[in-house]
Amino acid sequence: MSYASAYDYYQQKGAKDPHAAEEIDLWINNTRPLYEQMMGFKDNYVLKIQKGKFDKNLAIKGLVNVVKVAITHYNKQGFDWRVSLSEHDKMLVAKALFEDMWDEYLCKIKAEVPPKPARRFNNETYKYLKRYKSKPEAERNKKKVLKTGRKCRVFSSKDGYDLYVRGA
Repeated sequence: MSYASAYDYYQQKGAKDPHAAEEIDLWINNTRPLYEQMMGFKDNYVLKIQKGKFDKNLAIKGLVNVVKVAITHYNKQGFDWRVSLSEHDKMLVAKALFEDMWDEYLCKIKAEVPPKPARRFNNETYKYLKRYKSKPEAERNKKKVLKTGRKCRVFSSKDGYDLYVRGA
């Protein structure tokens, strides 16, 4: 942020309680579990940017959950002052966290063109199913065992009968 302090930022943006918003902002950045949770979001945003599916509004909405967890965490510490923020103030804190994250990490990442997906089948089954296009048609054209003997098997196929002799 280009403001003198977080308090000035929240006051300028119209927060109802800029002191509480500043306190939660500092609490998130200085408490290890909350900061690690926020960095988990950063890793997810990096992947989204690389895939070209990043949406800033959804990113801020995800950080609102971190702010809610931070408020609960702060209030459980047993301080004399309990923090409660309006939805508007929670969104402002999330926007400030996102702007800091964007300036520090995310603005340097470029979107990459995703590679083409690999073909699922590269074997004879793929070619066979591709030739007959539909599964029922492929099932009709498969060979069926008509009779099995000790040394031979007789198959039915589209062309007629085939004889398979073991060992020949």
